[in-house]
Amino acid sequence: MNTHFVGGAGERYVRTSRPIEAVRQAVLSPTASLAAIIGESRATREVIAAVKLVAPTNRHVLTRGETGTGKELVVRAIHACSRRADRPLEFVNCAAIPDTLWESMFFGHERGAFTGADEQHIGWFERCDGGTLVLDEIGDMPPAAQAKLLRVLQDGAFWRVGGDRMLRADVRVLSATSRERDGRGGSGGLRPDLYHRLGAVSIELLPLRDRAGDVWPLVAHFLRRCAAELERDVPAIDDDALHLLSNQPWPGNVRQLEGCVFRMLNFTTGIALDHDDALAALRAQGVPLAPTTPGDPPRVDENGHLADGELRLLMERHLAAAPQRSMYDGWMFASEKIVLESVMDSEQGNQTRAAQRLGIPRATLLVKHGLLPASRSPKPR
Repeated sequence: MNTHFVGGAGERYVRTSRPIEAVRQAVLSPTASLAAIIGESRATREVIAAVKLVAPTNRHVLTRGETGTGKELVVRAIHACSRRADRPLEFVNCAAIPDTLWESMFFGHERGAFTGADEQHIGWFERCDGGTLVLDEIGDMPPAAQAKLLRVLQDGAFWRVGGDRMLRADVRVLSATSRERDGRGGSGGLRPDLYHRLGAVSIELLPLRDRAGDVWPLVAHFLRRCAAELERDVPAIDDDALHLLSNQPWPGNVRQLEGCVFRMLNFTTGIALDHDDALAALRAQGVPLAPTTPGDPPRVDENGHLADGELRLLMERHLAAAPQRSMYDGWMFASEKIVLESVMDSEQGNQTRAAQRLGIPRATLLVKHGLLPASRSPKPR
C-alpha cells in the first residue's frame, strides 16, 4: 500500500505574533489570494486564468456555481488583484436582507427618514466608494431592489432614504449566485437587463464531482489546516483513501470535503489515514457513496481517456514505488509503467502480445516493472 505525505516529517503550524493588519494584508495580497484557489484540474486553471484577466479591469463580474464551490475565494482574488485592492471590500448576503430594509442598507438614510431612524446611516454603496461590493446570492434580491440597483450601476448616482441631495459612488460590483440560468437567458432570479449588466463577464465554478483532479491538492491543504487547528502533526494518507475520496459525488462540494477531512483527522490517532478512515468520515458526513472500491480500474471519460485527476493518482502511486529516484527519473519511470499496465490490460494480461504491441522485449515487462500476467486482467465495471 502506497502512502502520500502532505507535509514534512513532524510539520506543525504555530500561532503568528505578527500584527493583525500585517496578517490581513498578507491574506489580501494577489499572490496569497490566487494561491487560495486550490486545484490542478483544467477547470480550476481556467478560473485562475480568468481572474488574472478580468481583475485589472473595472468590469462587474458574476460568478456562478453550486454552494461550496469557492465563489467567495474567487471574488476575493479578483479584488486583491485589481487596482482597488487597497480600497474597501464589503460582502452582502442578499438572501438575508428584509425587503423593507434593502434600500436603507444599500444607499443609507437620513435621520428621521422613517420611524426608528434616530441617526444618519451610511449605506454600502457610499462606504464602498472606490472599492468593491460583493453581492452574494444576488438571485434572491427582490425585483424592486433589482430595478434600483440597475439604475445605480448605469449612472453611479443614488439618494439616501429621506435625503434631498444626489450622491455618487464609484463601486465595482462582484456578484455571486448558486441558481441556474433560466430559459430566458438570465441567471435564475435575476431580471434579464440586470443579468446582462452584471454578467457581461461571467465565471462559472464547476462542482467538485466534475473536477476530481482538485480533490488531492484540496485534501493536502485541508490536512495541513486541520492539523494546525488540532495542534498535531500533519498525517500521511494512503492512495486507497485518496481514490475513495476522488470518486465521490460531493453534493456539498469543497466545503463538505473539508468537513470530511477534519472528521478523518479528528477521529484518528494514527500517523497515517487509510481507506477505512475515509469511509467512516464519508458515512458520518452523509455523503452518498459512489460505487467504487480500492483497486478499481481508473475512471475514464466517454472517449476512453483517463478522467480528470486519475492520471495524477496513478503517477503518485507509482512514484511512491520508486522514492530513491530523482524527480525526473521518478516521473519517467511512473509514466512508462502506466503505459505498460494499460497495454497489458488491453491484451487481457498476455505478456507476449503486449510486448509485441509495445515493441519491447517480453522480459522488460517482468524484470523492469514486475508485471504479472494474471494480476493485470481488467476488472468488470
